[in-house]
Amino acid sequence: VVEYSEISTEMAEATREALSGSGTRLLYGAAHICVNWFSLPFLRAFAAGALGEEGSASLPLHVARKKVPCLDPDKGGGSVPLQPSEPNAIKLELFIFDTFPHAAKLVALQVPREHEFAPVKNAPGAASDSPDTACAAFSRLCVDRLVAAGGTVKAPRPCVAANSGNGSRPRPLLEISPLVSYAGEGLEERVAGREFELPQHLC
Repeated sequence: VVEYSEISTEMAEATREALSGSGTRLLYGAAHICVNWFSLPFLRAFAAGALGEEGSASLPLHVARKKVPCLDPDKGGGSVPLQPSEPNAIKLELFIFDTFPHAAKLVALQVPREHEFAPVKNAPGAASDSPDTACAAFSRLCVDRLVAAGGTVKAPRPCVAANSGNGSRPRPLLEISPLVSYAGEGLEERVAGREFELPQHLC
């Protein structure tokens, strides 16, 4: 695993022939979504410094350049708040994936991004990685599962991000409770041959 801010342009743009034989695809086209399972013995051994040559295993520091609000030293005797437009600070970070090389056994699962990854890092109304976009992504997944089970919705693929802060109204969403179906299993008896009007909560 390579931190995205540390990957070289050559690595980021490297391609290979697609297995299907139709064109090329990125050589490093997979992303780590930070969903990990570890054994407790491994984590305890790593934390205790019992891994690596003579217990030398440790997590390296990664540099992240951030825009951090501060006080302007040139105004008001250093008392005027400043919102920098460019990165002005360095944050040192540790990443859990740096433990991987020290594991005796490592297995990676490749999953569809749209089914497994909807990060929430920004405030409601943001164009990406917000509660609104995560809800919309989950709703699209539920629509796919409903249609696969034989159901229909009045407006195909109706789910987009909710209020974007510009006065737009939220689009209707679909949620299938995990108490009804965790991953689409057993939906046929509930939805096959039926049309659903959104918003809808199957519970």
